[in-house]
Parts: sequence; C-alpha cells; structure tokens
Amino acid sequence: MAVDEKLGEWMVIRELPVSGVTRAWELRNLLAVRLGQVKWANGWRRYALFPEPSTLFESEGLRAITAFLDARTTERRATWRGRGAILRAE
Repeated sequence: MAVDEKLGEWMVIRELPVSGVTRAWELRNLLAVRLGQVKWANGWRRYALFPEPSTLFESEGLRAITAFLDARTTERRATWRGRGAILRAE
C-alpha cells in the first residue's frame, strides 16, 4: 500500500506504481483533490510537475514542490552515474 508523504503545509504526495524506467508521484491537497502528477520530463532531463487544469499554487507550496523535484532529480542523476551515462553540466 502506498504511503502519503506530507509536502509543504497543505499537500501530500504518493508514489505511483512503477510503469517504466522512472518513478512518478501523485500530488493532492489535504482534502484529497488531485493537483497534478510529478514525473520525468525527457526534454528537460529532470522531474517536473504536470499540474491539473485550473490548479493554483502559492509561493510556499511551490517551494516545497521545487525542493521535492530537485531531490528526486538528483537521485535519478546519481543512478545515471552508476551506469556510466554522460551528464550535462547544469
């Protein structure tokens, strides 16, 4: 069973079952309304938030989301190094 992880003051994030190479998470508010999905964005070579239409985020929530995205991207890039992939400089 998936476990909710608190993200910021008003959101929770839950990892989804793996369906490919990369991981994905569902972002919801505390009332269980879906706000979007975090998944790998190939063109950007990093995790990104794919928000639901008509969602609204404030600065504290965006900071929490950004920290989550950066942490997951760093983890993913660490696995690339283990496989000898060439990484772009940031």
